[in-house]
Amino acid sequence: HRDLHSFPTRRSSDLETILAEIWSDVLKVEREGRHDHFFDLGGHSLLAVQLIAKVLSALPGSQPSLTLLLKAPTVEQFASILKVGQSDSSCLVPMREGAERPPFFCLSGGGDNSLNLRDLATAMPSDQPFYCLQDRAFDGHSAPFSSVEETADCYIGAIRRVQSHGPYYLGGRCYGGLVAFEIARHLRSMGETVSVLALIETFNPTYGSSLSKPKLLYFNSRFFLRL
Repeated sequence: HRDLHSFPTRRSSDLETILAEIWSDVLKVEREGRHDHFFDLGGHSLLAVQLIAKVLSALPGSQPSLTLLLKAPTVEQFASILKVGQSDSSCLVPMREGAERPPFFCLSGGGDNSLNLRDLATAMPSDQPFYCLQDRAFDGHSAPFSSVEETADCYIGAIRRVQSHGPYYLGGRCYGGLVAFEIARHLRSMGETVSVLALIETFNPTYGSSLSKPKLLYFNSRFFLRL
C-alpha cells in the first residue's frame, strides 16, 4: 500500500480515492468499493480507531470521528460529510432506520461508544429501527455529561426528535441502564407510555449501598474477573 503521507491535500486530490486506500489498508482487503460497508467487511472497534487515526494523519484539518463512521460507514458516505467539513455533535447514532416498527433506543455504558451496541442491533429483526445514544464528548469537541440527570435531559430531546410520542422502547447497558431508567421516569411524568425498559448489566446503586465493603469488593472482583 502507498504511504498515506504521500497523498496530496484533499483540495487537490480525490477524497474518495484517499479514503478507499485507507479503508483497504485497515481492513486488509485488495480493493474497497465506495459502497462497501466498513463493518460488513470485518471492521470492529479497534480497526475503527485505527481508521480514524489514519484519516486524521492523511487529511490534516478534517474532523472524522467514531460517531461519523457509524453514521457513514461507506467511503462514499464518509467522504460526502468530510467534504463539507461537518462536525457531528449529535449524541444520537442511527444504526438502522425505518418506520415499520416503533424504534428501540439503546444507551451505551459510561465511557463506551455506540460501536459496542452494534452486535445487539444486528441481532434484532431486520425491520427493527435501532438508535444508539452516547456521550456527546465522543464528537471530540464537546464536554462530557456531568450527571445522570443532564444526560437524560439531552437524550430525551434527541429521542423525541425521532419519535415525538410513545409508546417508547428503551434500553441501556451498564451505566446506560441508569440513564435509561431516568429517561423512562421523566417520560412517564410527562404522560408518555414506556412499553419496554431493558437494563443490560446495570448495577443497582441502592443495592450496592446496602452491602458491606468486603462483600461489595467480592462482587466487583467477580464481575471484573468474568470480563
